[in-house]
Amino acid sequence: MRSVRDLPKPAETSVSIITPPGITRQVLADAADAGVKRVWMQPGAWDEACVEFAKERGLEAVVYGHEQELGYEGACVLVHGEEGMRAAGRGKL
Repeated sequence: MRSVRDLPKPAETSVSIITPPGITRQVLADAADAGVKRVWMQPGAWDEACVEFAKERGLEAVVYGHEQELGYEGACVLVHGEEGMRAAGRGKL
């Protein structure tokens, strides 16, 4: 797939973004245009402008970070494993 615009069911798909912030903004625009509702911006993929852009476009944006950082949404299961699952109230992997 070359673009999120090519997703067969964008409204049923969440997109994980692993690009530099300058590229992330275009991915966010494409996702919103395609009808994607939720995005997950990985560490290093977002800055304040990306978060604001996502909000402006109506995307439910989740960003990984620390409690003191912009957009903190809690532990990441891929980074924190079972500790992340417990923090999210999901039990074990």
